[in-house]
Amino acid sequence: MKKLFSALLLAISLNSYGQQYQLTVGDGDGSGAYAAGDTAFVLANPTPAGFVFDYWQTTAALRDTFAVPTRLAMPAQPVTLSPVYRAAPAWTPVFEVRPNGSNLYYHFPAPAARLKGIISFHHGATGNASGWVSKLENRTFLNYAVAHGYAVFATESVDRLTNPAAGKQWSNGSTVATNPDVQNIQAILASFQARGFTTASTRVFGVGFSQGSGFTSIVSALLNFRANSLGATPGLTAAINVTSSPTYWMASRNDTLEDRQRLQKCLSNYQLLQSRGIPVRLKIHEPFPVTPNRFRRIAGVDSATSADIFNRLRTGGFLDARNFLNFNPRAASPWRAAMPAAYAPFLDDVDDQLYICFTEHKFHSDQEYDVIRFFDRFAAPVVTAATPAASVAPALRAYPNPTLGWVTLANDQREPQAVEVLNALGQRLFELPLEAGATRRYDLSDLLPGTYFLRSATGTTRLVRQ
Repeated sequence: MKKLFSALLLAISLNSYGQQYQLTVGDGDGSGAYAAGDTAFVLANPTPAGFVFDYWQTTAALRDTFAVPTRLAMPAQPVTLSPVYRAAPAWTPVFEVRPNGSNLYYHFPAPAARLKGIISFHHGATGNASGWVSKLENRTFLNYAVAHGYAVFATESVDRLTNPAAGKQWSNGSTVATNPDVQNIQAILASFQARGFTTASTRVFGVGFSQGSGFTSIVSALLNFRANSLGATPGLTAAINVTSSPTYWMASRNDTLEDRQRLQKCLSNYQLLQSRGIPVRLKIHEPFPVTPNRFRRIAGVDSATSADIFNRLRTGGFLDARNFLNFNPRAASPWRAAMPAAYAPFLDDVDDQLYICFTEHKFHSDQEYDVIRFFDRFAAPVVTAATPAASVAPALRAYPNPTLGWVTLANDQREPQAVEVLNALGQRLFELPLEAGATRRYDLSDLLPGTYFLRSATGTTRLVRQ
């Protein structure tokens, strides 16, 4: 009997050890069988025309519910994920040549009174304004910002106006009087206001990449931007020392070839601003495996071509066992030799995607939702209704309440709910997705202490942030 009992225990243990659970990804990559605790990487297919990605609909806990690329620790049960999209009408930027000769692209999705704010975008060294509206990742970010109520504009460094051979870099002048690029941004903003596109109360934000991040830290300090985002680089410490502009760092884990201390410098400036009581956020972009659908987002690349590029990378030995890149694409490009001549027109875009997967020095849209959510904290609120009464919606439960930051929402309905977070004046701050019958934790630590309301189709719940 003892031997039989031991044999049964062994059989049960072996069966549990080998148990796998199905992950089903709708309209994306990552489906398969996983053991409990395995990390599954999921990437949505290209967003349909006329929409932007909104969130993943699932009952599972994802690392980033609102990001096109996400990951999860597989639970001991089957999981289904499906992307949800937000309507975003197509738009064409207005192009102008400024009186000083610099190029300018802009778009206003709504009248001034209905804008959350306006975002100024600043290119990296050797870049230009057109890259923000034409390059895949840059334009994806702009589309997301526009869909969430922001006007956008991009100009370029003025050094090229007097010297075509100049480095196309922004000025590091520390005052408005000594910085011609800050003067240009200032003049553009004044022009928008003079034409009625904005008002004196329109809130201004900045986004920069690489050398443009250094300039963003300067112009944000000098012109009192409501918030700014620094892509890849730490910003200029001299500007960080004096700025009052809340700052978001988009740092990349493997952006080390040019400066091995870059990530540490981002952290140092983050801590410097944090010590001064200025709102800050630092989010590190982590490596992501190359997937068969990765390159479908590139114009002219269909699903079969994307899968072929992926297979050529894998059979060529450029991916490890988990399909992560095993070399730094900024250091070398041996993979190009594995591609047929027919792919030549879009290999530069493929290279951009490899940089992003490896997390080298490249602007990306993977954190668009997080940057915009950070900006929303300082944006002009959109009033959607009068201040709601503090009623309890039995179909939507929130706990703990009061909360120090993290809150769990439970949806007892058979239908998914879009939960709006409103401030005490009834102004909509942002939205939280909640699937049918789901219970999910959200990090609301970005909210200042006070009273808020959670509004859904079933009613309104009062929430206190301590």
